[in-house]
This record gives sequence, C-alpha cells and structure tokens, in this order.
Amino acid sequence: FHHVDGKQAFYDSKRDFRAYLQDSNSGLGVQDSAILDLFNSEKGPHDQIEEIGRFLSDFQHHLSEEVLRNLIVYYVGRGLFPERAGYSLALKRTKTEYEATSALRTADLGAELKYRAKTFRRFVFLDCCFSGQR
Repeated sequence: FHHVDGKQAFYDSKRDFRAYLQDSNSGLGVQDSAILDLFNSEKGPHDQIEEIGRFLSDFQHHLSEEVLRNLIVYYVGRGLFPERAGYSLALKRTKTEYEATSALRTADLGAELKYRAKTFRRFVFLDCCFSGQR
C-alpha cells in the first residue's frame, strides 16, 4: 500500500481515460490525431482556449458533412470558484492569488465549444472536486 498524492491520481486518471479512448478492442478506438491532450500544459487559460478552437476548426475541415461528429472533453483536476469568475478549472499555471485570471473559466470553455463545435454532439466530463480550500 502506498500513498498516491492528488497530482499522481490526476495523471493516472488521464492516462487510463486516454487508454480507453484509444483501445480498439475494449475502448473507442480513437486515433492519436483526433486527440488534443492539454494535461499539464504550460499554457494559460486563454492560450488553451485558442488551441482548442484551432484544433476543432482543423478537425472539422477534414470531415465530410455526412460524418457524425462526437466531441468528448475530459478534464481531471481541481475545480474552484474564484471571486467574480464563476466555476473554473485549475491549470498547471493557476496561481492562488490570481485564480480568477489564471484558471480556466468553464463559461469560456463552454462558449468556445458551442461556437467551434456547433455540429458536434458534445460530451463534457469534469472529473474534479471542490473542497473550498487548497
């Protein structure tokens, strides 16, 4: 028995979910090129939103109109409620004293997904908790 800290547990969840996505026998068989992995990214919230937007735009151009499009968004980490920002997702670069501007606001993520993935069925999994403190 060994203690697994939060960061290791987050990594393990991310790794296992990605393995499920890509496993062609017991998972979904998603190709590597159809996955955008921003886990532990050094980018801030605005840069990550832009990267998601570019990825979705590029991905749409490679599909015919007849193809059914599913979008799965999976976040594992810490959720928080910074003052004046609404529910947000902690990123690697989130700073305690600047959570409102350095965390990813779920409203911003939702707006980007709505705009860039209009024709997709969207499945969003937020594997996070909020304890009210660090």
